[in-house]
Amino acid sequence: LRESEARLRIAMDLAGLVQWEYDVESGMFTFDDQFYGLYGTTAEREGGTRMSAGDYARKFIPPEESPVVAGGIAEVQANSSNRLERRIRRADGEERFIVVRAEAVRDQTGSIVKIRGVNQDITGRRRLDEELSNSREKYRSIVDAYDGLIYICSRDYRIELMNHKLIERSGCDGVGRYCYEVLHERDSVCPWCVNDRVFAGETVYWEMLSPK
Repeated sequence: LRESEARLRIAMDLAGLVQWEYDVESGMFTFDDQFYGLYGTTAEREGGTRMSAGDYARKFIPPEESPVVAGGIAEVQANSSNRLERRIRRADGEERFIVVRAEAVRDQTGSIVKIRGVNQDITGRRRLDEELSNSREKYRSIVDAYDGLIYICSRDYRIELMNHKLIERSGCDGVGRYCYEVLHERDSVCPWCVNDRVFAGETVYWEMLSPK
């Protein structure tokens, strides 16, 4: 049992997971030092391992999102489990993002007596997602502002992106359709197509007269 618990602790540490338990009758959470570590504090500083749901929300959840704690407990009681992402506020005031997974524990009569769950810090992932989204929006704005015609084409001639000028020229957003069909109104691959050369790694410059 000790070996199993040690392996579980290593796995949870590697995944950045911390666990908690909520007693339905008393309305009290039980947290350990690993859990408090996610929030930048310790059980000693917080007065012990037990904390009411109200105190947890007041101390560690931004005020505008504090109802999410009671809502999460109610959802588990209604559906036996839940998963949600939310913001937390650490003891030093820093805000971070976590994902919470919880499930109900029932007694012999089927009544829910406890809720057990794990929290995981996903701040790095959320920030990376935001950076990627901002980057995509920035480059999309540049591409759409360009006065020429820009598109991205897959190896099998499917259009993956068209800028605004090319959509205007083509009369439609042809993403997902064949490039020769949308750009040149042809029903087969263009005889001047350089796709194979480009996908082989060559940079190609050429001039052609579109049938359209």
